[in-house]
Amino acid sequence: MEFVPSASLCRMATRYNGERRISKYSHHGPVVARKGNKAYTIAIPYADQVGVIDELYQMMSAHNLEEMKRALSSCQLMHRTS
Repeated sequence: MEFVPSASLCRMATRYNGERRISKYSHHGPVVARKGNKAYTIAIPYADQVGVIDELYQMMSAHNLEEMKRALSSCQLMHRTS
C-alpha cells in the first residue's frame, strides 16, 4: 500500500479552510474504507487526467452547441481517434 500526502482548500461561508491528509492507495486504486484487515478500494478511470473536473463543469454549464464543443475540445473525457 502506498501513502500519498495531499492538501486541499474547502470554501466555508466566510473563509477558506485548509486541510492536509494522507491518502492510501493500492494497485487497485484509492482506499475508501477499512474493516479489520481488509481494505476496500475503488477504481477511478480518470485519476491521472488533469482538467477533468473543469471540463465537466464547462459541459454542464454550456448553454448552446458552441459552448459544448468548446468544453469538449480539451479531450479529457473522450479522446479523439481522428
